[in-house]
Amino acid sequence: DSRTEDDLGFDFRVADLTLGYGRQLNERTTLRGTVGLSTSDIINQTAGDAISITPLVGIEQRISERLNWTAQVGVSHARIDDGLGGEITDTSFA
Repeated sequence: DSRTEDDLGFDFRVADLTLGYGRQLNERTTLRGTVGLSTSDIINQTAGDAISITPLVGIEQRISERLNWTAQVGVSHARIDDGLGGEITDTSFA
């Protein structure tokens, strides 16, 4: 929950949820899957309220005892209230 004290911005609430799963393929490599869900509410306004979902799939590899690298790829889909009774949708690479 974010609150502004003057006219420089909008008060809003945001909630995020991320779920992940990993399946170890061998001693050094793990397959990863993640789904993120986010919702935002601009308080006292309908325009700008949004929900988005971002599924990702990727791989994690252990390079050494202290160092890993991870790469994930997916899409992000967002639905935003336009304030006029309609919605704006966007799907993009993530």
